[in-house]
Amino acid sequence: MRIKRCIYDIVYDLLSMLRDEQPQLKTPLCTASNLPLDRCSKLLDILLRFGLISEVILDNSRYYILSENGYIYLGIYEEMNRILPLRSQIVS
Repeated sequence: MRIKRCIYDIVYDLLSMLRDEQPQLKTPLCTASNLPLDRCSKLLDILLRFGLISEVILDNSRYYILSENGYIYLGIYEEMNRILPLRSQIVS
């Protein structure tokens, strides 16, 4: 049995990692969210475009930080999961 994640769960995992440890480099962020680097890069680009995260350059490296909209997403996701806790359901 394996727990499957939908896109909203994956976004939550990425954003909650940023909430806990900011700023964050791409590789550790992808590793912590259990995504291959190519898929994670595409998702980070989407999150940047929708304003859930921001990029900052420090010491010639690109870091990611959580934006205000990212915090809002986390709050909404956590409230939805409290009301309807499907994330913990096992899908065969």
